[in-house]
Amino acid sequence: MGALTAETIVSEGLLAAGDTSLTTRGLVWLNRWLRSAYRAWPWPFLYRRGSLLALSAGTTALSVGNGALITPPIMRIEDPLWVYKSDKTARQRARVVPLHDGDIDQDVDLIDTTLNRGMPQQFRVRADTAVFGKWSLIPWPVPDQAYLVALDYHELPADVLAANTPLYPNDETMMKAVEAAALRYNKEWDAYGLATQELRAMSADDRVAFGSVAGLNDRVVLDPNTFK
Repeated sequence: MGALTAETIVSEGLLAAGDTSLTTRGLVWLNRWLRSAYRAWPWPFLYRRGSLLALSAGTTALSVGNGALITPPIMRIEDPLWVYKSDKTARQRARVVPLHDGDIDQDVDLIDTTLNRGMPQQFRVRADTAVFGKWSLIPWPVPDQAYLVALDYHELPADVLAANTPLYPNDETMMKAVEAAALRYNKEWDAYGLATQELRAMSADDRVAFGSVAGLNDRVVLDPNTFK
């Protein structure tokens, strides 16, 4: 990750823009840009693992993310999930299937959930309508007993404070983001246009340099059940 605190990044960015009076606004701009950058690319440093998530018997929707079993907001959930008994005597890879795949025999509103039970083989993922970063995991079949779930997900970090080091690998790019925002605020349109072009190029370079590691974003993964 970067080495500088948010306070230093903001200070350097404002200095480059020629207006060091916008410190408070600068931190807001930095956090706004970071949120945008986090959402724009599946950065390896934002992948997390959630495990030991309790899935009770009869559960038709399991809430996760933004305080529900997993504290931070979740931007995306990776396929597959893993379902297992606490003693590991039974384990199942559960694939994420399209939300609207149209299979009438797997829709929890259209089946008898007292009969269609077993160890879940798949999940549908539905975004919460009121809370960003919270998701409903809809299992099929409905769990017949208590299980645990493990999953990999892509988190959205909390806003950074002035004294903290932002979770982003390139200090120079963050400085450029603050500089561009300050130029826009002061309506220095020509300089702002140039800074924005530079910021786009630096962001693209960051994706090449830091956007993949061995096993993450470095290859297209094909379904082993289809492609041998």
